[in-house]
Amino acid sequence: MNLDESVFFLRHDDDEFYDRITVEVVPRYKTSSLSGDEWRISVRVQLWRKAAVVAERSWSKLEYALAGLHGWLQTLSDGGVPDGFDRSADQQKCHQPGCAEAGAVEVRLKGRYCQVNPHAGPHPPTFDYRRRFCARHARRGDCAFEDADANYERLKGPLAAPYTTDESPSIRVDVPLSSLDDLPQAIQDARARREAGDHA
Repeated sequence: MNLDESVFFLRHDDDEFYDRITVEVVPRYKTSSLSGDEWRISVRVQLWRKAAVVAERSWSKLEYALAGLHGWLQTLSDGGVPDGFDRSADQQKCHQPGCAEAGAVEVRLKGRYCQVNPHAGPHPPTFDYRRRFCARHARRGDCAFEDADANYERLKGPLAAPYTTDESPSIRVDVPLSSLDDLPQAIQDARARREAGDHA
């Protein structure tokens, strides 16, 4: 196998693997000819990735489940992905964290950026690194370094504009200043106006 010709699909830097955790009380009616019948409960915790349960565990009480969740997550992350996880199927999905749609748009990274110092510029990729996105998430914008439209070569698939329901514009607040010494108070005043409902 020639690694120079290999394609590697990179997870998004914000992808923390699990994108949803559900906690639910599960009742069951226990029957026993020896000890009798009664309702019992357990608490089931499910870890999800892209609309599929990838790990599950039960505890006897909600309190124990919530207390034990942190340690369980650490144990799972030490071992990597759960047993039976289908990496190949996962790579076919959109690489936007939390999206389970098919990755219809395939892009190649032009450069890799260091997460500690992205301003140092792109480094030429050692391999053929790619990502896939659904049409909804294919337009990446121009704010990030590595995950930006300018850093991707689109290989296949249609682009679409982000849904208007996905947009969340940044807010700009202008504050008049006589000197930089006035800045802390001007920021406090602008925040107070905003909290009071004055968005001017």
